[in-house]
Amino acid sequence: MRTFGATILLVVLLTPVVGLVARRLLRPRLHGMKVGPGTVEFGLRVIEGKIPGLSSHWRHGVGTVDGNQLTWRRSPFSATLTLHIVSLDGMRMRTAPGLEWLTRSLESLAIPARTADGAQIEIAVLRRDVQRFLDQLRASRE
Repeated sequence: MRTFGATILLVVLLTPVVGLVARRLLRPRLHGMKVGPGTVEFGLRVIEGKIPGLSSHWRHGVGTVDGNQLTWRRSPFSATLTLHIVSLDGMRMRTAPGLEWLTRSLESLAIPARTADGAQIEIAVLRRDVQRFLDQLRASRE
């Protein structure tokens, strides 16, 4: 029979291990979608206007950048959403709090953008991917 102190010690020692394993398992896996070369994991939300399939809440998915066009989807079986970006305000990037799909929301930046149909959106990209995302956008415009 274990003593109360031994049980507490066991819980204290196992908590970090369980936390690390749970973090990997509980983080959304993009529903089986691969994030490969040329693909960026990012979130989208509408600030002003209407875009079918999006709302003012963050939506998580994977997409590519080709010229001024973002191609994005939430899961392998969802419809592909294509957005034509006419302006991207990289100078107004901000920390994107409240991202329910991202456990480390402070490591994400929200970039304001405007689409060809006049909708104002925010694109949330992990800090580690922001430079690659902007480089893809820049390279595809050259």
